[in-house]
Amino acid sequence: LLVEDNLINQQVICGILHKLGYRSIHVAEHGKQGLEIIQNENIDLVLMDIQMPVMDGLEATRQIRMLPADLKKNDLPIVAITAHALKSDYDRCIKAGMNDFITKPIIPEVLDRTIIKWLKPSVKNTNTAAQSLFPNGLSASREYVEEANAVPVFDYQNLKKKMLGDDKLAQQIVNAFYPSFQEKIKEMSEAIRRGQQEQIARLAHSLKGSTGNVGAMQLHKTLEYVEKTARSNLSCDGFITVIEKQAENLAATLEKYINGQVQ
Repeated sequence: LLVEDNLINQQVICGILHKLGYRSIHVAEHGKQGLEIIQNENIDLVLMDIQMPVMDGLEATRQIRMLPADLKKNDLPIVAITAHALKSDYDRCIKAGMNDFITKPIIPEVLDRTIIKWLKPSVKNTNTAAQSLFPNGLSASREYVEEANAVPVFDYQNLKKKMLGDDKLAQQIVNAFYPSFQEKIKEMSEAIRRGQQEQIARLAHSLKGSTGNVGAMQLHKTLEYVEKTARSNLSCDGFITVIEKQAENLAATLEKYINGQVQ
């Protein structure tokens, strides 16, 4: 079961799981929906996002662990998937009742290794595709601008690699990401202009995950700074021009892939 509210992240993670050989994948958009699926379906493992509307991943995990004993969900493996990588975030997940922790952007080898670690032997042995694919078990300052400019606007080859070489699947991800990220950028620019720190942090966190998964690395790097700045309750005004310019460059680059001008 994948519990994730971001559509692009859903597509990327499900795409990776399919390429790893997993076919029976349930998807929930928030913790409450995930909780309902767990009570009604035979779920072997949960990949749980943390920040979601309706019910976040931590609360959903707590409620899963409090389900009646006859449902036998107390030992259900729950793996956090989050853009946060601090030890304090890991500790919060474990305290809530999760078993493990994966950071975004998702690396196929890490996802595969973590799933195999927690799945029951009977389920692990059916995933021959995964075993054969990975035989080894495997305010904007000048300093900030230089760091952001050092990474590519868009790394299609990295996205294709995450899709385990599936060009068609990578193209589908690009096509879906193209309109959605532009709407989010508009929302973020408006939130910055209004000084809505909580909204800025929420949007930056969501976009940080999807841009990282897709390979929009320059914007991903910027969003890391935006989220940190907003959560520190500092002004993000200095990021508006940078974000909008990077989004414009990214859109132009994606259009070339969508139109078949670049492979």
